[in-house]
This record gives sequence, structure tokens and C-alpha cells, in this order.
Amino acid sequence: MPAVHGGDATLPAVPRSAPGPPSGPERLDPRAAAQSAPRETARPTGAAAEQPAVPAGPEETNGAGPDVAALWWTAEGGHEAPPLVLLPDAHRPASVWPPVLVTGLVDAGWRVVRLDLRDQGRSPLATGPFTVDHLAADVAEVLAGIGPAHVVGHGLGASVALHLLRRVPANGLLRGLTVAGGTGWLVDPRLPGADEPTVVGLVWRSRLGERDGGDLVTALAREERLLAGPDDPGPEPADAEVRRWLAHGFNPADGHRAAWLAAPALWLDLSARPAPPMVVVHGRHDPLVPLAHGRRLAATVAGTRLVEVADAGHGLTARLVAALLEVIGSPEPRRPRPLRRAG
Repeated sequence: MPAVHGGDATLPAVPRSAPGPPSGPERLDPRAAAQSAPRETARPTGAAAEQPAVPAGPEETNGAGPDVAALWWTAEGGHEAPPLVLLPDAHRPASVWPPVLVTGLVDAGWRVVRLDLRDQGRSPLATGPFTVDHLAADVAEVLAGIGPAHVVGHGLGASVALHLLRRVPANGLLRGLTVAGGTGWLVDPRLPGADEPTVVGLVWRSRLGERDGGDLVTALAREERLLAGPDDPGPEPADAEVRRWLAHGFNPADGHRAAWLAAPALWLDLSARPAPPMVVVHGRHDPLVPLAHGRRLAATVAGTRLVEVADAGHGLTARLVAALLEVIGSPEPRRPRPLRRAG
């Protein structure tokens, strides 16, 4: 059985969950998906509820930050459970997170919040260029609405999570960080890039973005298998996974890549600012973001734990999911507030 290595610990992998029933790409247009999403203004009331985030605030007038978009999000788990927010990778909707991961986190005692980043899924389409800092501002607005949370970011979501350190006080709304497959270029531009076959595969997918739904399914499934590295799920599970994204709402022409490439360096911010407890999870065979990036990120923030996942690539496959469930674990029990004496 494959294992996950983090420091001196060896973590067992879990079996891959069976893919859900395929759903056709009849909702490729994120505008149509956004119109069909619930738009209630009340907080979620069920064990699984969905709604847009708190309304976007006006553009900041002091020039210190960007305008904010109201993101679509969904929450699962008990109302009293501490929230855990999942930030997806570039070009991926909220439905990219495997059900086995979401269910495992809920069972561990978290209230799991999945969201669509700006310009993807059911969140608003961008009306102009945006940056990772814009994406972080959007997420910070969600945190302001749901309260202190543990944030888990994958790929671009990891970069957004790290940018939150500039916006959310370490002892306030950001209770912990888990970053998976995050780029170290935020702190060191000398780090290596993706291998050539991966780059070619991603370019091939982007060229099919404007074609019919069938071509897009094929291209995205091929991309998923390419990013999985040695943990390749196979053609049928990859195809079913992609169709699950498309049923949710998917924008094949989002601006995430441009935002990621334009991300500013965070060396001074990450090395000098106080940070909440942080874990870096990285596949040893990540073809898109080499392992050196994860190691560099972990070395930048004092006290950060590094977990290297054996035989895993960049995708949210069985081995990476097993590692995330293990390192996140259950939330710490809340300490009772001391009683104040009257008078």
C-alpha cells in the first residue's frame, strides 16, 4: 500500500473512492449555472446548504486593496462545527474537491465550505483583469461572513491562501493554513518550472477551450491524468470527474492563469509576519509544481510542517486526499470561556 511521508511520520493511504455518476456537459456556460444557483441572503440552515457569499463591498477608497466580488459557496456539516474553507486550483470549480475528502472532513468534525473563485463556476465572471490579491480579497470577505476558519488551498488556491496572510490577522479569522501543490515562486523566482510534457498538455487543453462540450471533456480528462503523475486515476474515473465539474458550472476561459503569473513576491510578508499554524503538502512527483516549491515554502515560514506525498502528483487523487485528511485531522476542541464573577 502506498504511503505518505511527512517528517518522521509515515501515513497510510486510503482506497480511491468510486466516482459519482457521470453528468453531461449541458451546463458549460457558467452564466447559466450562476443563474440557477440559490440566491438567498440568509445563512445556510441545513446540514448542506449553499448560497452566494456576503454581498461584495464597495471598492476600497484608500487605494490599499482591490474591489471585492461576492463568491458563490456551499457549506456542509454541523452549524456549531468550526469552518474549514477549501480553495480550488486554477481553472477548477468548487466541485473539484473529491466527495471522499469533503465527507471525511465533515465526519472529522469540520463544517466544510467549498467556494468558486472569481471568474469560475457559479461565482461572478470577471469584467476585467484581476490578480491573486483580488482573489484573496474575495475570500477574506467570505471569512468575514462565516467567522474564524482553517483554510486549505490547492495550486492557485494555495497562493490565494498565502496572500490571505497580508489581509487577515493570524490570531483573527485565519486559524490555520494547509497548502497543497503551492508554487514557491511567491518567495523564490529561481525555482524550477513544470516539465515540458505537462506544459504541452496544458496548452493543448487551452486550445480546445472554445470547442464543443465533448472535446472539452476529453481534453480536461487528459489534463487530469497528466497532472496526477504516478497516481493516474485512469480514463473512466477522470472522465466522470470532469463531467461532475461541468454539471456544476465551468468557465473554460477564466483569467486564473494570468492572475497566477502576475502574483507578486511574498518573501517579506511570509518571513516577517506572524502566521497561524501551517502545513505544506506536496506530491513528490508533481509535474506542474516541482517538489522544490513545497520545500521552499515550508522553509520560509517558521514552524511550518512539510508533508511529502510518495507516488503523488499535482491532482487531488487518492494519495493526496489521504495526506490531506491525515494532516488536517479533527479540529481542536474549543476551550470554555472562563466565567466572570459578578461585581
